Order: sequence, then C-alpha cells, then structure tokens
Amino acid sequence: MKMMMKRLVLVCWILVLAVAVAGAQTTSASGPGGSVAVGCVGGLTTGASTTGGTVGATFTFDVSERLTIETTGAYLNRGPGADALYFNGGLLVNLLPAGRKAVPYAALGGGVYHASFDLNNPRMFGSMMQQFGPGAQLVPIQGMPGFGIMRGYTGQIWRGPFAGPVVHPSSMSQFYANRLGTMMVPPDGRWGMRSFTDPALTIGGGVRLDLSKHLSFRPDVRALVLMGGGRSTTMALFSMSVGYRF
Repeated sequence: MKMMMKRLVLVCWILVLAVAVAGAQTTSASGPGGSVAVGCVGGLTTGASTTGGTVGATFTFDVSERLTIETTGAYLNRGPGADALYFNGGLLVNLLPAGRKAVPYAALGGGVYHASFDLNNPRMFGSMMQQFGPGAQLVPIQGMPGFGIMRGYTGQIWRGPFAGPVVHPSSMSQFYANRLGTMMVPPDGRWGMRSFTDPALTIGGGVRLDLSKHLSFRPDVRALVLMGGGRSTTMALFSMSVGYRF
C-alpha cells in the first residue's frame, strides 16, 4: 500500500506539472465560481510520538468567491515501522474575494485516518524475543506511551506506578499503545501488523497565492484531531501545495 501511494503521488505531480505547462499558453479564464483545481501536497506532520513527511493530492471546487469545497488524500510517514493514510473533505472559506492574488482562508473538514504499525520493526517490538523470550507480556501503562514487561497479568492496561522494565516503541503514541491491550511475545518472534481506522477532524487555514491565471501555491497549517477508543489526540499538519485551476 505504501509503494502504491507513493506511485500515485508521483503520477499526480507529473500530471499537474504537465497540465500547468500546457495550460500556461492558453487564454481561457475561469470565473469566480464553478472552477475546479487539482493539486499535489507536500509537508510535515508532527504529533505526540514523531514527526514525518507527508505527500498527497487535492481537488477543489470553487462554489463562489468566498467558498471552496476541498477533498484531500495523503500518505504520512510516522517513523520507523509506522505510516498512515488520510482522507478528508471540507470547506475553505476565503477571507478576501477570490479574485485577488493573495487570498487567506480558513479551513474546516472531516474524514478518516488509517494508521498502520509493523510490530516486527526493531524500533517497535521486533527485538523483544531476544530480550525477554516467549511468554513475556507487554502491558500498556495508563498515562504513559510505554509498555511494562511482566508475566501472569490478566488485565488489558496497568493502572498506577510501575517499577519494572518498560519498552517505549518510538513510533507509537499513547493514543494507540493503550488500545493494543496486553500482548505476549510470540514464540516465533513475529508480531505482524496492527491497524487502526479513526474519524478525524481538521481545522486551520492558509493563503492561496496565484502565480498565474491557472497556477497557484498554498502554504497551509491545520490541526488534525483523531478520535478513537474513547480518547482523542491532536497532530499538526504543515503543508505546501501546487495546484492547477481549469
């Protein structure tokens, strides 16, 4: 899935750049409403556990000079052994009329965030068999991102202070760690993959800078709020996109 997403993003960039070059010679102009645009996005996403790169694509439809519908799909690198796919639909509210060269906007939307973790990665739990052996339990600790190592525990989460050895998977935040529950080191040392799909809300804004009649550039900052397992966590998305308006 990761390789497929990267290929789709690469194709998107090639198509947008090709259309932009070809369209630079045209004389048609789009009106203030009804125009559509495609774009490619790159940036950084930072959260409680790690910071990683983000690439994706956007599609926008200008309903009026003040209102734009936006859809976004992106791949997020969340550190060793972790990545995510993000799909969002929302509204961009222009704070100035769309005909200006620089138009600040507010953004609000919602969508789905799918996070995947390769627990076999050495930065996750891949080395646990060599350290503790089969039968050892990894128990999430309430209020901490790490897992306590113990045996014979029958619960799903440890509540209170813990004085034993603790494992901290560098690419997994407490939001996900506590939802894994108690795990036992497998006999063959193969943990497999774990995935979570959660609803997500976005709020933020940016500025659309018109470079030409068809080409635009958008720096953008948004808060991404994930909800799952009765908890929530917030990530920050810093991105820049290049779009072509038809």
